[in-house]
Amino acid sequence: MSAMYVENVPDDLYDQIEQLALARGVSVGEQTVQLLRCAVNHKRRAEPTEVLDLLERLRRDAIIPSAKMPDSVELLREDRQR
Repeated sequence: MSAMYVENVPDDLYDQIEQLALARGVSVGEQTVQLLRCAVNHKRRAEPTEVLDLLERLRRDAIIPSAKMPDSVELLREDRQR
């Protein structure tokens, strides 16, 4: 595994990371790696507009039906009549 040394970490930021680490029962280093991992993965997530564009394409291509879903109460009534 690689090592990383960070200089000039503001005291308040270090204190926050230290408190998170204490709460989870891990070292400051482990907590820092977890925070870095979350930050990197967050950037990889799709932007909301990308998700909306994808949904619109799926609807347009009829992969997701645009018709209103039937009422669950009506479906239950129909099923009971069988």
